[in-house]
Amino acid sequence: MNIVRPFGPEIGETSLSNDINQQLFLICQELENDTSKRMNHSLIGFIDKEFDIRDRIKDSVLLDIRQHILDYLTKSSNIYSRYAPFNKFDLVCTDAWCNIQEAGEHNPIHSHALSDIVCVIFPFVDIDVNFKKYTRNVTDEGPGSLIFHSQSQDVKFGRSSYTVLPESGKMYIFSGNLSHYTTPFFKPGDIRMSVSCNFSLSEHFYSLRKLRGYQ
Repeated sequence: MNIVRPFGPEIGETSLSNDINQQLFLICQELENDTSKRMNHSLIGFIDKEFDIRDRIKDSVLLDIRQHILDYLTKSSNIYSRYAPFNKFDLVCTDAWCNIQEAGEHNPIHSHALSDIVCVIFPFVDIDVNFKKYTRNVTDEGPGSLIFHSQSQDVKFGRSSYTVLPESGKMYIFSGNLSHYTTPFFKPGDIRMSVSCNFSLSEHFYSLRKLRGYQ
């Protein structure tokens, strides 16, 4: 787990094992065209293929994903770190979905303010980063980028954004109130598959906190 500190909120960067990532990819691929799983009505993305995968991963790859979240909670400098060590009963996955982003699609800036922790995973990415139609003149931003944006008003001597160029198997973990967005790409046939999971601290976590005398 690599902890990145581009501004206030910290971002965890890690990778899934090849086996876990392949399992996640196959689940997303299987559900891609299942219209009964579509979540477009509850998500803000300008993406056609947005679908629920929580039930399919809860007894398999979600166990590995949760362990990475626990590792992030322990290693990052957050208000919860004094309660370490954490265990699997401290976290509840409230939502998990897959976006299969295609040419011209994107996610506008947003946050997951009702969740404590969020992760974004890239099971599969195949984007031509040199495709000339991408014309935004922004340093280090490219087609299909994930950009984190700090809401701080005082950035005269710092930075307000942090850009990630997605790679297959990579995973990013961050606070639910950290704003972020994705850029479009325009080459026909390119694919950007991402999985997002929302986590909340559980009743077990808060009960144990009271036993330890924390308010």
